[in-house]
Amino acid sequence: MKRPFRKSLRDSVRGLIHACTTERNMKIHLVLFAAAILVFALLGANKMEMALVLLASGLVLVAELFNTAIENLIDVKVEKEYHPLAWTAKDVAAGGVLFASLISVAIGVIVLLSILERTKVL
Repeated sequence: MKRPFRKSLRDSVRGLIHACTTERNMKIHLVLFAAAILVFALLGANKMEMALVLLASGLVLVAELFNTAIENLIDVKVEKEYHPLAWTAKDVAAGGVLFASLISVAIGVIVLLSILERTKVL
């Protein structure tokens, strides 16, 4: 039996709220996300530049959500000790967040340079 869309949406929002209120790294990413949007808006980013910043920043947030889900799943351990692959899975998930963050910073720098060139600051 399929679940009603309304219940699926409610559960998704509940998970998002849980991650945003309980996960330290998610809180950090949200603050940086808001700061980036504010800075680029104040600098006069055009629609395409703002879309790139939103996409890159959103990728980091999504990566952090997946990382949180993977870590929580692994932390539900059945045995007394973690399997070595559990540590690897956690490390790889965290690496995904790191990679997404680095790509996001690179896109931010490219967009910033574009804005500075357009405004004749550089």
